[in-house]
Amino acid sequence: MTDLTTTHLKHLLDQATPGPWKAKDSDCITSEHGEVLWNTDQAVDWNRNDQDVKLAALAPQLAQEVIHLRDALGYLMEETRLAAENSQDVIVQKRVVNAIETTIIKILGEHTEEA
Repeated sequence: MTDLTTTHLKHLLDQATPGPWKAKDSDCITSEHGEVLWNTDQAVDWNRNDQDVKLAALAPQLAQEVIHLRDALGYLMEETRLAAENSQDVIVQKRVVNAIETTIIKILGEHTEEA
């Protein structure tokens, strides 16, 4: 699998042509200003599917969505931790934090970053 840490995604987006990109038929992908980013002359696989081109055109938006989701999950985990710490019931504190952290780790999979 490719390196999809949040830092790597942000780096890729910073270096890429700003989105949104558009798929024109299955012949090319253009920037929002009409600059051709990819066309059939650059294709490696001439048997490509139109849906592949449409998916590729959405790459910047998908990467940004992943970053937003990861930020939201981090916020959720921190707020949950704070709520549990302010609870007087130690068992509740541990269960809430463990449940949220376990769920978030499952969602993030192997793409979490070391703090």
